[in-house]
Amino acid sequence: MLAFGLGTVLAQKPDDGQGYKPLAETDSLLVRLREWSKKIPNVKCDFRQEKRAALLLNASVASGRFYYRNDASVRFTYEQPERLVLIVRPDSLLMEMDGKRTEIPLKGKGLKRGNPLMAEMQKLVRASLGGDLQAVRGQYGVEYASNGRLLRIVFIPKNQMVKQMLSRVSIYMEQESFRVEELVIQESNGDTLSYRFSNHVESQELPGELFTLGRVRK
Repeated sequence: MLAFGLGTVLAQKPDDGQGYKPLAETDSLLVRLREWSKKIPNVKCDFRQEKRAALLLNASVASGRFYYRNDASVRFTYEQPERLVLIVRPDSLLMEMDGKRTEIPLKGKGLKRGNPLMAEMQKLVRASLGGDLQAVRGQYGVEYASNGRLLRIVFIPKNQMVKQMLSRVSIYMEQESFRVEELVIQESNGDTLSYRFSNHVESQELPGELFTLGRVRK
């Protein structure tokens, strides 16, 4: 995939210090991403989460299993340091911890939503893995760059309310397979939340009960 010669569409500009160069042409990329999303509807993998904040001496680390279904449902099953289930659906956030289950609506006006940060993350994950980056172009500036192996897509919010929460969100994908390796959320207060993904399993059915708080199969 992506065998359209990214080297020929890279803008001839200095890299950004991390080896990434901006893409001068993105139409072919968007077409390929849409094609890929139709072939690989579901994904499950391991994840490692790191939270870095000014008030933390060291990064806070957690890990577990990640599931994505092509209806834009996302599930994080945290195994370490403690058990936690977090499910992000198109209209709600479900959470289970210590036997307590909570449902928070994601739809609403501005910051009155139950968890606006998760609502924005769900929107951007859906746009990326669903192959429809054009869906967020009016709300986010989108920048594309490549280092030869990874494709980096950066979302920069335009909406003032979203800017109160987010500075930018970066998604790193393997250039040939479109597998997501890392998601980095930079909050407006300077904190950073990152997810690294590994051991991907793709194109398999994921049971609907995975995205509820009922009994699930792993």
